[in-house]
Amino acid sequence: MTSQEETKKETLGLILVTWNRREELRACLDSVLKLQPPPDEIIVVDNLSADGTVAMLKKDFPFVKCIVMPENAGLCQAANVGFATCGCDYVGIIESDMVLSPNWVAATLDAFREDSSLALVCPLFLHIHNDKGGYYNWEDDGDENGYLHFTNGVFTVKKSVFEEAGQTLYAPHYFLYAQEPEISARIINMGYRMKRIKNAATFHNLDATPGSKNVRVSLRRGFFFNMRNNLWNLWTFYSLRNILFFTPLYVLFYIQDAYYIDSRYRGRRNTALESLSDISVFFRAFWDACKGIPTCRKRRKVVDLPHYRNIIDTFRHFRMIQKQRPIYEKAEIVCRDSEDFMKKLARKEMK
Repeated sequence: MTSQEETKKETLGLILVTWNRREELRACLDSVLKLQPPPDEIIVVDNLSADGTVAMLKKDFPFVKCIVMPENAGLCQAANVGFATCGCDYVGIIESDMVLSPNWVAATLDAFREDSSLALVCPLFLHIHNDKGGYYNWEDDGDENGYLHFTNGVFTVKKSVFEEAGQTLYAPHYFLYAQEPEISARIINMGYRMKRIKNAATFHNLDATPGSKNVRVSLRRGFFFNMRNNLWNLWTFYSLRNILFFTPLYVLFYIQDAYYIDSRYRGRRNTALESLSDISVFFRAFWDACKGIPTCRKRRKVVDLPHYRNIIDTFRHFRMIQKQRPIYEKAEIVCRDSEDFMKKLARKEMK
């Protein structure tokens, strides 16, 4: 017997949050047009760009729904607006400086159909290796079944999971950075799982590589949000024992990191004045984090499941991200581009 629900086509929409990335957004949308099957809805949420992004969308991509924020509200709030607007069963969150493999939608939907416990599916997240000219996998592949401890910033979620829980996609007060562990903890606390699939890929030309001249978000601003939001994650989702033990370690780690912000990323030694300025960012971030303690207490729900990333692994992951150069030197090239990825996938060479 075939019911109306059984024959209902599952739909997938894409949300792209952008800010002053007109040409990167154009390349991203060009790759979206090649998706088979295509997404059922495409929504661009623009954080009040000043580079002609909206005019470009109206001229070259009139079928795209464009939402212009009244101000630069940050990634979290902009993504929430797009998520609430999208009417599809599944919602993909991607950034405007990415390119998708043509099978992105098909592989994602297949993963959801095969496993009803999933609330979130990640593709391979491939970063460019600037020295070798190819893309490599920089992300945690999860356990032996592909289940993740927490997601990166590119994923597709089952919209009903958040609607049933009466929750937003992201915590809007995070603004930017470290929102992925937060959403991951909530998903696990709701009894769902996350999984990485290796038969679809997102290609990311990582801007914030050491020495890069294309760092869009100021390093001090990025440091501020990373430190503050990671402390909020620690205080909201981890046990009291972990909080007492790891908060001082986080503080020491971020003091050291603040001192070397410019010297590590810009390839030169800080002046005394620059070092003092960097340290001042640390104190502002810590003070802002402390002001958020009442919110952390109100939202607090410890994640106590074996497949959630434990605090030691989390701390190690943060250090790995902050000291990226050794990873680049050892990185194994996965593929040259999207076309090469699809060829290797067809020959079953992708691991």
